[in-house]
Order: sequence, then structure tokens, then C-alpha cells
Amino acid sequence: MTETAHGSFEVTITPQESDDGMGHFAIAKTWSGDLAGSGHGLLLSSGDPAQGRAGYVALEVVEGSLHAPAPASSPASRAPSR
Repeated sequence: MTETAHGSFEVTITPQESDDGMGHFAIAKTWSGDLAGSGHGLLLSSGDPAQGRAGYVALEVVEGSLHAPAPASSPASRAPSR
């Protein structure tokens, strides 16, 4: 059985200082929808994109939930109606 998750995410990439000739970037992500959570990580890049030679690698830690149930309602909204 195949399931599909739908949602969106926002990413913030912040350049970090480095002296090794590579680009260093901090990554922060927030997911919403069927997958809800957050992540953080590091992206390293190198090369010269203008000359068609470049590459990157990224490592990321993600915490979240997939297809989590909706939050429980408040006790007042669970009171029986007459």
C-alpha cells in the first residue's frame, strides 16, 4: 500500500564564515501539513557554478510527525448537548 503526504515547508539558509574555500550554510526548516515538524542542518558547497562545475552536500536532523491526529478538543467542547 502506498500513502502520500501533502504539505509545505519553509527553509532559511544562513551563510556561515569559513576559511577553507567552501561555502558553509546553516539550514533551518519548518514543515506543515501531513508532515509537521522542524529540522536543522549544515550545507557545504564548492566549485564555480558559472563554469558549470559545482556541488554541495547537506546533512539535516528532522523531528516531526507524519499523519498525526488532530489535537484533542477542550473539555468544554466535549460536554454532551441536550
